Order: sequence, then C-alpha cells, then structure tokens
Amino acid sequence: MSSLVKRRFELTLYGRLDGDQLDGLRRDLGLVGVGGIGDPVGTELGRRIERDPRHGAVTVAVLTLSRIGVHEWLIAIDAMPRSDISEWERLAEIGAAAAGLVVAERFADEPRHRLEEALLGPDEGQGPGPEPMERPAAARRPRPVPGEWKVLDDNEIVDLAERLQRFTWSWRVDDMLKLGEEFGWAVGSRGSGRLTLDTGLGTADSYLHFHGIDVDCIDIAVTSRVVADDAGNERLRDTFTRVAALLSASLGKPVDSNPFDAVEIQWPAAESTLALSYLPPTVRLVLTSDYVADRPD
Repeated sequence: MSSLVKRRFELTLYGRLDGDQLDGLRRDLGLVGVGGIGDPVGTELGRRIERDPRHGAVTVAVLTLSRIGVHEWLIAIDAMPRSDISEWERLAEIGAAAAGLVVAERFADEPRHRLEEALLGPDEGQGPGPEPMERPAAARRPRPVPGEWKVLDDNEIVDLAERLQRFTWSWRVDDMLKLGEEFGWAVGSRGSGRLTLDTGLGTADSYLHFHGIDVDCIDIAVTSRVVADDAGNERLRDTFTRVAALLSASLGKPVDSNPFDAVEIQWPAAESTLALSYLPPTVRLVLTSDYVADRPD
C-alpha cells in the first residue's frame, strides 16, 4: 500500500451477524471476502482495493471490514488525501443499515462538513482555509462509587429535559450518529432490545430501547442507584417531587393533574412525549416516540 494512503473514514458498528448477513454485507460493499463469521476478534473479513487507472501499481483507496469485538465491527477506508471516497462512504452507511447494524461512532477526515458544502457550495478558486475546529468531547464524569448518592443539579436537569423535548429524530437504531452528535453520548453495550448509553453524566446506566430497527424510547438516569431501604426510598421520592416541581416550572403544567403523587408525569411534544419517572432505585427522564403507539406488535 502506498505511504500516501491514510485513514480517511471509519464506521464502528454494533450488532449480531450470522454467516448469511456477513456475506450480504461484504457483497453490498463489493469486498473480496476473507474468512468467516466464526473468525476471532481482530480478523479482517473483507477488502476492496481501487488502483490508479494510469498507474496500476499505485493504490488509491482501500475499503476493509474487520471484526473488532464479539458483536462489534469496523468498516474503514484508507485513501490518498485528495481522492473522492464519498461513494464508498455512502456504500458503507447503506450496507451497515441493511445488515441491521447500529452505527456507534463515525469518523470522517473531511476538510468541510457535507451539510456545509451542500448549503454553501464547493470552494472555487480559493486557497486552503483554516483547519476545521474539532468538536470538544462531552465532559465525562466518573462513574458513581457504589453506595455514593449522585443526582444532576437543577440546571443540568432542566437543560437536559428541554433539549430532549426539542429533539427531533428518525427514531431508528441505524441513526445513532445524530443522537451522539446532539448529546455527546456513545453506545456502551448491546442487549436484547436495548442499547446501554454512555452519557458521561456520572449517574446510573441509561438506555435506548428498540424493537427491530425502530427506537421506542430514550431512557436517561438523572440519579445514581439509591440504597434499597427506607431512608433511600424517601430520598428518591423527595428527589422525584423536587424535580417534578422544577420541570413543571420550566416546561409547563404536565398532563397529570396531581403529579406529585404519581410515579410518572408527562409533557407531550409534537412527535414525542417526555416523562419524569419514579423507577426505584432511580429517577429517570424518558423520551418516547409517539410512533410507538401506532406500531403493530
């Protein structure tokens, strides 16, 4: 491979694949298959090479599929700096979605964001502009020490609730990129019908629940787990009551006419419903898609 070829694009993916699904993904990507579904972590499972049409020995771009975890996969594109890899990027994203894989992380070494270019048009006759600013990583808090009580402060809770209520999304597990860009969250692990979200809030685990490729709800803990005794339960109920009053002042009167005796209170929005839920051992904010009620079982 030419020394000019550098890593330009990566899709980190989560999900189970069987042999037929792996073969379908390799076929969609145009890869020459290597190995099979039973190969260990760290194995490259397919490769596609594009060479310079005038100098056949010169490699312009390489697309690879690798297994990087038990249910974790990586599609990568290594290419020369000025080569156009947009078609391969599109193939990677479509192929991952068709295979039912969740995009947990996306890296693209691009001088301009595609949306910016679509809105402003390509640069013409201009020299190189300033280096793009990197988006700062979301502030990460340490995980709570077992037995230590953690709860988001008032401003954090209001800010999170307001952002969740305003959030518009496709509600599909193959569109995790937008969720990550909006909130700075990442996928931690995957279970049956559930993805664990790494929110960096330092509270208890948060989740994204789904059915097939449709997301049912985004479930965020605003507290850590309380000790299951009378004192812990009283602390949790007091926190729920305080947060209910806080959000009622910020978001308006909830649907429930007497929210402070409830275990869940709701604020409907245009395409979703935000709920504050008392779910011992935690208090949680849950954003549910309004399409869930219309979906057949």
